[in-house]
Amino acid sequence: MLTQNMINQERKNKLRWFVTISTLPLLGVVTAFGLVPTSDLGLNTGKISIEEVALPGNLAAQTASTTFWRTERTQAGDTVADLMQRLNIKDAAASDYLRNNTDSKSFRKLPSGQEVQAEIDATGALVSLRYL
Repeated sequence: MLTQNMINQERKNKLRWFVTISTLPLLGVVTAFGLVPTSDLGLNTGKISIEEVALPGNLAAQTASTTFWRTERTQAGDTVADLMQRLNIKDAAASDYLRNNTDSKSFRKLPSGQEVQAEIDATGALVSLRYL
C-alpha cells in the first residue's frame, strides 16, 4: 500500500511541475504585452477643423411654425391637468376649455388606456387634440 501511495504522489508532483513550467511562457507573453508602450501606428490621420457656418435668414420663421405631435395614454385617476402636463401643453385657454366646457365632457370621461394625441407649437400652445 505504501508503494502505491508513493507512485501516485510522484505522478502528482510530475504533473504539478509540468503545469508550472508550461504556464511560465504564457505568463511571460502576458507580461510582455503589459510592459510594451503603446505604439502609434499612424491610424490617427484625422484633422480637426473649425469653420463658421452661416445659417439661413428665415430660420426664425421656420421655428415659429414648427409643431410637435405628442402621444400619451390615459391612466386611472388622470385629471385634465395631469394629462396636459404629460403632453407638455402650456396653454391656459385650452386647459380652461377642456375643464369647463360641456362640449369637452367626452374628453374628461376618457377611460383608462385611451390614446390621446396633441399637436403643440414650440411655445407649448395647443394646436389640435385627437382622441377616440
